[in-house]
Amino acid sequence: IVLAVTSNLKLHQVLVNFLLAKLISVLVASIAYYRRHNFLLPKSFEKAFKNLNINLRATLAYLVIFLMMKTNVYMLLQMEDKDQVGLFAIASGIVAIIQQIPNVAGTVLFAKISDSNATFKLALTNKVATIIFAALVLFGLVLLLIGRELIVFLYSDQFILSYEPLVWLLPGAIAFGFASIHNSSLWGRGFPAITIWSPFVAFIVNIACCLWLIPTNGIVGAAQAATISFLVFSMITVGYVFFKRKALSV
Repeated sequence: IVLAVTSNLKLHQVLVNFLLAKLISVLVASIAYYRRHNFLLPKSFEKAFKNLNINLRATLAYLVIFLMMKTNVYMLLQMEDKDQVGLFAIASGIVAIIQQIPNVAGTVLFAKISDSNATFKLALTNKVATIIFAALVLFGLVLLLIGRELIVFLYSDQFILSYEPLVWLLPGAIAFGFASIHNSSLWGRGFPAITIWSPFVAFIVNIACCLWLIPTNGIVGAAQAATISFLVFSMITVGYVFFKRKALSV
């Protein structure tokens, strides 16, 4: 923050600044971890291998979700003018604001799930998911009603065309936010394979839908493709939790 505020940063300087911030975060987290565990490394190679295995699955899960969420921008860059990409970025940026609600809740839930009994995990996940869904629907309705005015206020009336893709993104964002709570619960159970396969399938669907919808509908097509992929991710994730609920309660 200090560098960003006090300096006129160029692109490469922004990237270096971001990298330094991440390194500092890793350093602080590592110190906190080893202080809690009395600076002791894992007692056996078996435990170390288990931790590495979980970390690899976690990395894959994060990576595939990132690809699933950013595919539309990359596809638009290849298939549309940069002006259209900017309009879509505004819509997705506004939608990303309401997605911070399940992101924060999921982070807290992950810690709770990792250190609780199975029955409590499932009950807590369902309770949090219901509350988050209601909050997302409420915020979605607000954006639906004042979205045009918000875009004009934040950017200008030249960007009013961002409203239509915003409307198409909202159902997918709500579904994704609801499913992400269940996904965080699964992360807290050690990142089972479904946490990788679910976003991967949605990622493939997203690419196919982009190739189909962007040439005909432009940025609206990109928003439609995103919503379809988010719905696919949500159905797979929530469906898995529903059909496996007995096993997850063990």
